[in-house]
Amino acid sequence: HRVPVILVPGFLSGDFALGPMSDPLRKAGHWTGKSGIAPTIGCTQELADLVEARVAKATAETGRRVAIVGWSRGGTLGKIVTVRRPELVAALITLGTPNTDPLAVNATLATQLALITRLHAFGVPGLLGEDCISGECGQTVRGWLDEDVPEEIPYTSVFSMDDGVIDWRACLDPGARHIEVEATHMSMGAEPEVIDVVSALLADV
Repeated sequence: HRVPVILVPGFLSGDFALGPMSDPLRKAGHWTGKSGIAPTIGCTQELADLVEARVAKATAETGRRVAIVGWSRGGTLGKIVTVRRPELVAALITLGTPNTDPLAVNATLATQLALITRLHAFGVPGLLGEDCISGECGQTVRGWLDEDVPEEIPYTSVFSMDDGVIDWRACLDPGARHIEVEATHMSMGAEPEVIDVVSALLADV
């Protein structure tokens, strides 16, 4: 069997968004699992804990280290899990993920972030708070993102200059191999070219 894969969706999204990628990966012989987080609008550390638990469970179920494929914020969660628990991870692939600057987003997404943090301040549970962005929580997350993925774990950042939502330059994590594709941010999880790139990368794991 080929390497098992956990697919992690992006901000304001859920596992359904990566369904178009999951199907061809399964047909290619990969076991694929969902992240179990939806929508991804909560505290980054809490979401990373959930993804880490899911990766650990998948490793136990399959008897193998798993590859993490994360789209947008899902790639940030994937890197956090990888640097915290490298013994669980066989490979990391991020899609349109600004890991060098998670706040390098366009005005629309910045407005959505501001709204969510305001709702959190009003007491709405399960949302990203100001602390996650600029406080101690945010600093902890930035510390993990600044760490290097161990050399033995292949780390690839797939990006598009036509992304439109995040600044594609923030995807150029120095520790990653960079692959450019033609896609918008919202089409990354379903674009045939991107799926072909991910399939080829996983075939080598």
